Amino acid sequence: MVGDVLNIIERCLAGDGEAWKLFVKNFTPMGKNILLNSFDLKHVEHDDIIQNVFVKLVNGGLGNFQGTSKYEFLKYFKVIVTNEAKTYINSENKIRQTIRLNDGLSQRAQTDGQDGLTLMDTLQDPDKNSRPDFVMEDRDLLEKVAGIMMTYPLLDQEIFLMKVKGYKDEDIKVMLKIPMGTIASKYSRMRTRIIEEFIKMQ
Repeated sequence: MVGDVLNIIERCLAGDGEAWKLFVKNFTPMGKNILLNSFDLKHVEHDDIIQNVFVKLVNGGLGNFQGTSKYEFLKYFKVIVTNEAKTYINSENKIRQTIRLNDGLSQRAQTDGQDGLTLMDTLQDPDKNSRPDFVMEDRDLLEKVAGIMMTYPLLDQEIFLMKVKGYKDEDIKVMLKIPMGTIASKYSRMRTRIIEEFIKMQ
């Protein structure tokens, strides 16, 4: 298929559904190999990133390719995969930093003899200036995450927080008494939504 990649791209741009299926089938393993050789990521994260790559290609990426050979496209494809991986990692780190920010606030409050604040509590405070230890940008990020989380069931929220804080899937399975597949799907769905919001803010 690689030898006919330019022809496949032309067919994809013309709206040929079968050509797109062929493209995805052949370039999915290529994309995962790029990630495997360049980044220390979990396999489920590979799937998320490759999905983002194909979305980018559908939304103009294929049409923006200006090369004239399959080798140029392979290089172009690698650049897109690499950039999407970096965006994903940066967004994932931002989520973890935001959660840790909330943990730090909760610990400081408990040290001062106050009740610890949860991620949800911060959203309910209408006065952004009432806690000066928050940098405005960080607080906005925290509110964004909290707002997204509140649109999901409590079980989903609990899974997400436990995953971000480092709990293993096996531990979550035992503690919440739910199947492993449920953990993966619920966490992935919420994480993808949050990452999409972070990308919009950049």
